[in-house]
Amino acid sequence: MNGTYPWAIDAGFSSEDAIVIAHADDAVDDNFNYAWIVGVPGRHFDTAYGTADSRTIFADADLKLAVHLYNRCQKHEALMSLGRGLHSIQDIYAHRDALSTKSTQAGMMML
Repeated sequence: MNGTYPWAIDAGFSSEDAIVIAHADDAVDDNFNYAWIVGVPGRHFDTAYGTADSRTIFADADLKLAVHLYNRCQKHEALMSLGRGLHSIQDIYAHRDALSTKSTQAGMMML
């Protein structure tokens, strides 16, 4: 399990909830989501145009969804959305040197 589990425990989540969050975080890299052509590269690399970072856009959307789901008593789905959003934030740091410019990224997307 990745570093998300201890983070969730430190943040006050139960062990059971921390496992759900960590598994959802890990699942972002499953099912070819990491592939440029098949998956959603904006979760892993900044593919947004302008000043926004696509990873923060995904993370913000996932956090809002997590709050919405939690408020609708859909706790498991909310925790999963939180895990996906955390993955996008983690990838800001994990892939910060992978591609140095957005023009390089745009070229990669066209391959």
